[in-house]
Amino acid sequence: EGMVTGHAASPGCVARLRGAYMFFTAPWLPHRRNGSPMGGVEQDIEPCAAAGLAATATHALPVPWPRRLARQPRSVVGLALTLLLGGSVATAGLLVVDGRPAGQPGVAHSLGTVSPVAGTSVVTFHALVVAAPTGAPAGPLPAPPTAGTGPDGLGRPGGPAPSQLPVVGALVPWSLPGASVSAGATAAHPSWAGTPPVGSGSVRMQTFPAPWRGGSYTVLHVGIYLPPGYASGARTYPVIYEAPFTYRSWQIGTSIAPTLDQLITSGTIPPAIVVFVPATGGPYPDAECANSADGREWLDRFISTTLVDWVDASYRTIPTPAARTVLGFSQGGYCAAALTLRHPDVFGSAVSISGYFSAGIRSSETPNAWRPFGRLPAVIAADSPMRLAPTLAPVVRRSIFFVLVAQPGNPFFGGQAAAFAGVLERAGYPLAVIAAGRGHSWGQVRSVLAAALELVALRQARLGVPLNG
Repeated sequence: EGMVTGHAASPGCVARLRGAYMFFTAPWLPHRRNGSPMGGVEQDIEPCAAAGLAATATHALPVPWPRRLARQPRSVVGLALTLLLGGSVATAGLLVVDGRPAGQPGVAHSLGTVSPVAGTSVVTFHALVVAAPTGAPAGPLPAPPTAGTGPDGLGRPGGPAPSQLPVVGALVPWSLPGASVSAGATAAHPSWAGTPPVGSGSVRMQTFPAPWRGGSYTVLHVGIYLPPGYASGARTYPVIYEAPFTYRSWQIGTSIAPTLDQLITSGTIPPAIVVFVPATGGPYPDAECANSADGREWLDRFISTTLVDWVDASYRTIPTPAARTVLGFSQGGYCAAALTLRHPDVFGSAVSISGYFSAGIRSSETPNAWRPFGRLPAVIAADSPMRLAPTLAPVVRRSIFFVLVAQPGNPFFGGQAAAFAGVLERAGYPLAVIAAGRGHSWGQVRSVLAAALELVALRQARLGVPLNG
């Protein structure tokens, strides 16, 4: 399977990447071509923000790679593409990618590595697409942002440069019994120390068109918690995005508003805006915060683009990845990891409380988690934190902070957390692990929420996020 990344630039465009035909050639097949039709495999590329800005999307497509080819020098992998730009059809012709093994020179317009696995090969690459709307001249498009190209090292302004990202060590004990954190990942002392705000926060509800088709609801009600002091000052705030449960669920399960008030006014955590993003009423019992394989639901895109942009425009936020966190419990624990890994240029921290980390996993605990992914192996691979985490560039890995919470003795959630923690630690991610004393329940959330949010704030302080406003 391969990761195909398409790039398109056009004023106000909405682009769609559609696989048409995949083929391979090899030196020992000089006059033959083997292939597999890819009709119907498509993915929206996020709307271009403005002229000249590259919009990107990633999609995993299966490559029919024979066992014999895994033992031969790799040749060329190609994908015939069609781009739909602003309603106009433009043919990209042929996207060509060099599939040589790691360590060998690649062609000028692509980057690629190949690793044989059990007689097959996994190819990960980026490539440019030459395309334009009908009637417009075609030409090469700008390369996608890469680590180190922007002030935050991720192609976006306003965050720590790669040289400022701490290199972390092994997990060491933290102040909470049963908790450990990567050495050097967090600040030793809170940077928000001082006089905390007083009073109570407030909660507002905002209605959006539902990011799905065919569900029982046509709108989405997002809850926004504003911290004590928000109405009377001019300071800016970090933002925590919770998904996919309602504000009401968190209020019933954890008394979330008074809990946040107490944590903030006591100085345990800095003031923060918290956004509650539900997925109730969509076409699937469990939305998994995904863009569904059948295109009926696009919750991932809604959260990472539409909602984040709206919140930054509507409230006094610190609009950088390091100041944004995704928080989730159970299914939301998967959402937190998946959204952060899929969008490291948007989110910098993930708090996963009793979650799981394989997309589409089927178990007695997750009977409906497979449905948005349609049992398609390539889609599942692209959305699985277990598989996605090791593929990101080292500097990107160092920019993301994970807080994993689970009861160690729980055979499903405890096992998932232990396995994912191992993946993250081997890949060099900064992380914290909290062994919960309670099982998979809102009681577990209540018991660890303060520590989890404090760890995120200490990480943000370590990166220099201005938590004092």
